[in-house]
Amino acid sequence: MWPERVNPETEGAIAAASEGAVVARGPSSDDALPFRLDRTAAPAGGPAVIRVAGEIDFDCATDFHQSVLTVLPAAASGLDLDVSGVSFCDCAFLNALLSVRGRVMATGRTFTLGSRSPTVARLLDLTGVRDVFAPGPAGMQPSLPAGDRLNRAVAEVAGCLVTGADAVEVLDAVIRGCATAFAVDGSDITVVDEQGTLRDLACSNELARRVMALEACSEEGPTAECARTGEPVNVADLRAQLHRWPRFAPLAVQEGLRSVQALPLRDGRTTLGALTLFERAAGSLSDQDLHAAQVFADLAVVALRRTARSPRPLADSVQGILSARSSIERATWLIAESGALAVADAEELLRSHARRTRRPLTGTARAVLRGELRAADILAVHAVG
Repeated sequence: MWPERVNPETEGAIAAASEGAVVARGPSSDDALPFRLDRTAAPAGGPAVIRVAGEIDFDCATDFHQSVLTVLPAAASGLDLDVSGVSFCDCAFLNALLSVRGRVMATGRTFTLGSRSPTVARLLDLTGVRDVFAPGPAGMQPSLPAGDRLNRAVAEVAGCLVTGADAVEVLDAVIRGCATAFAVDGSDITVVDEQGTLRDLACSNELARRVMALEACSEEGPTAECARTGEPVNVADLRAQLHRWPRFAPLAVQEGLRSVQALPLRDGRTTLGALTLFERAAGSLSDQDLHAAQVFADLAVVALRRTARSPRPLADSVQGILSARSSIERATWLIAESGALAVADAEELLRSHARRTRRPLTGTARAVLRGELRAADILAVHAVG
């Protein structure tokens, strides 16, 4: 249980009521915590805006929780947390977020978890609580204007490309970017292989996974149509399209799907596949958002092209990405078995180790499989840090 009061020493270490830099530290000046909080100016009567950066895990989650609570007296209408600078976190961090959210909303104020780093976004997805922090009628609107959210999402994908990240990581960033920019319920990147089969390269969550499995089984649907025609497919209400895809649509509606937008993955005059966005509510993205979504589709194509090393670029890219995902999954299982961990926690440890050592994720996974990097060593580093 989180403490009801803020630690006086932590409270004294940050000036919660003032705007500007707020550095969270431990009880003594020599005990600096591995995270930083910065409060920025907010409109009169608006929510307090806090930017969080650094690493937050079991050892310092209580300090993070207390540090954020010291800001609440100055948060007249609510609290807006920007966690785009969080480079490492675990379930203790998530518990702290949920506790702060409960405290804020219990007083009738709003709580927003705005821009999120890839690490935080993945934690929310793995634990199934992304929807808890989604925009909704309770006042948890996105903290940034739509244009700013889009810019940040595109910047994250571009950052993966320029830093030489694996194609797997770039495609995952595209999926996260769509969630950030358009607040959709799911997204997927699919290509059509040389045999005409839909191959799933990146998927956001279980909803997207189930819907794409239905498309593959029924051999029809918005993704398949988009990939075949090379044109966007925009479905505002799937219930009105039962005649269009008689095998796919009724089953997808039963899964709770209502609207779909599929954007083509174009490589010159060739359509490789589609980026598909799913929503549980009926409606359509605006023309502006559809154009923006096409940008994410184009970035996915860049990732596919970078992977190709043969005269058959699509086949080479697809096989390389599927092989990479297989390596990541097998290495994750090894870590999970060695540490008696849940698979989701083991995968986060693998990704964290790759970030800490500045190695590509796939390379780290394959090092584990070859025995060059022992699962026990990854677990030991986590236990120490």
